[in-house]
Amino acid sequence: MVMTYNVKGLPWPVASNREAAVREIAARLAALCGSGHRPNIVVMQEAFGKAGQILASDSGYRYALRGPSRSAGESTGTDEHSARFVAGGSVLLGEGVGSVLDGGLLILSDYPITPVRQLVFPSAACAGYDCLADKGLLIVSVDMPGADEPLYVADIHMNSRRASKASPERNFEAYQRQVGLVSGVVRETVPRSAAFIFAGDFNVGNHRGRQNSLFGSDLGLGDGNDGLRSLANRIPLSAGAKRAIRHGSDFQFYFSSTDRTVEPVGFDVPFGERNAREILSDHVGYSVQYRLLDRPGSIAGASADGRLSRASRRTGRRLMVGAAGIEPATPPV
Repeated sequence: MVMTYNVKGLPWPVASNREAAVREIAARLAALCGSGHRPNIVVMQEAFGKAGQILASDSGYRYALRGPSRSAGESTGTDEHSARFVAGGSVLLGEGVGSVLDGGLLILSDYPITPVRQLVFPSAACAGYDCLADKGLLIVSVDMPGADEPLYVADIHMNSRRASKASPERNFEAYQRQVGLVSGVVRETVPRSAAFIFAGDFNVGNHRGRQNSLFGSDLGLGDGNDGLRSLANRIPLSAGAKRAIRHGSDFQFYFSSTDRTVEPVGFDVPFGERNAREILSDHVGYSVQYRLLDRPGSIAGASADGRLSRASRRTGRRLMVGAAGIEPATPPV
């Protein structure tokens, strides 16, 4: 089970009284140990500074990775168009002055994780106050028990719209640049033979231009391979799940390969509303349960998600990424 959650772990004076909420999130995750609602892998956004430290140490997971780090950031180059974009930035909005916050991304896991790649959006691909943080992309591989190959998982936080305070034209251009950068990094980094879950805060909303840019990219993203939205056509969704869909920013895109298929089979919303008036963040934290199914006797060619992958050399064992780990699974009925 994989959960994505923007925890709003912003420091004062950007936000106030957030430490108590972050501590409660960590405590509730720890309390889920041994229950059927425990996500095996958690990807978080806005787990900045102390918030990230609390969540990594107090949530009960054996493995944690924070990032990305600007020291490992990657440049967009020095083309003239990028130079003009950077030159048009506003120091009053924090553009061009350097980051004051870390990346705020955090991946928690019950299973061993290996850092694979990270990307900090450079000054030529960020707008407004977002440039004050090392926002970007974090990719890891997860060693799943009983699986021959690791599962790849990515966590992302893309440029905000209104919160960035940059002009609509500028933050949209930054968003398009981020889509281009991420497309290249994912294509180069994630093996075509690997099962892959790409989750996080994509900050799409109902902005048509952002939707066209993200879903029209060669990343192969869309409602058809978003875990929660694809379930909406098969099973009733809870109020919390519907809220996450309406918000239009938090996604879990899943990708199969010729070697393995990935199928969402259920969901949970551990972090919806605490009561009628209060939630622990301005986002819903939801989980999707996936079935990973090895494909015996596959031939090389295009996989279910459109990526090319090599011929399968695997057996036909069925595996479930579930609340209690990866275990033999029965076919869905």
